[in-house]
Amino acid sequence: MVRIVIVYKKVFDKILEWCKEREPIDVVSDGDWDGILATAIFVKQLKIRGIGVGGVSFPPPREISRLGFVDTVLIELPPSRGYRVLGENILIDHHGFTGIKVIMPDREEVLLSVSREVASVADLVVEVVGLRPEGVLADILRAVALIDQGRSKEDSLAWTLHRSYLYNIESQEFRQRVLALLIEERFSELLKLAREEAANYDKAVSLVPEIMKRAIDVGQYLVSWYYRDKEERVVFREAMLNLEKRGKPVIMIALVKEHVCLIHIGSLVPQVDASKIALTLAEKMRQHGYEVSAGGKRIAAGIQVLSSNKLTLKKMIDIIKQSKV
Repeated sequence: MVRIVIVYKKVFDKILEWCKEREPIDVVSDGDWDGILATAIFVKQLKIRGIGVGGVSFPPPREISRLGFVDTVLIELPPSRGYRVLGENILIDHHGFTGIKVIMPDREEVLLSVSREVASVADLVVEVVGLRPEGVLADILRAVALIDQGRSKEDSLAWTLHRSYLYNIESQEFRQRVLALLIEERFSELLKLAREEAANYDKAVSLVPEIMKRAIDVGQYLVSWYYRDKEERVVFREAMLNLEKRGKPVIMIALVKEHVCLIHIGSLVPQVDASKIALTLAEKMRQHGYEVSAGGKRIAAGIQVLSSNKLTLKKMIDIIKQSKV
């Protein structure tokens, strides 16, 4: 254990030195609870050590492939997300690769590789910076790990945090407000905000049955859809979870003005890997002339439609019927 702590300290010292040479340092992260919490912990540690922090952002998935990064700390955003690597960046991740890398246009340098399972990227950051969380922060870390593992309903705090996020899934303002409250350790305000937004989510749940009613069985999968420009976007995941209980992987299609913009894939079937479904389906979509990016993990994955080509719901369902994992 002592050896691990020493290794983590050396790695964090390298990161601090790297950031100091490039301050004010920008931090860009995935915008889920895990990414926001990991970012808050990391940014706070930089500020404590007097390292200037520039911008902190959580780009929407549909925009990531248009971005390029240099001299940036990236959290839960591996190059497979489709952005351009324009120079040196630091990646902190726990999906696929767990650890910390310096990523460059032509190569990568691993600073830390963790072979054991880490519950969340926030937990990884906590270990690397040498924190010993107590009280409310420790409770939030446990709750966020459950959310990241798809187990938010097992814990009241996790489910409250998750519902507040789902209601604000498109909101950058919500993410920045949560980030600020976490950095400043204003936990009572944070929990009050989470309860209020969770209550708003509960009001929107009445739309779930309609989304579920649309589901069609295409053999390997159940397929349904929701309208991302309407309040259905708030509760489509609840519909997905209910459909997943029917024993098949679920493909949920997001529509804007009748055209496909996102595809969500979820599965509670132990032997089914949602990320493999996403990659297979993405390849089939490319064969049909659509530009896409795909990624995820075993229980949940997604595909971002990048093409200017308009993809209709009917065409998407036809492509799904042709795809087998």
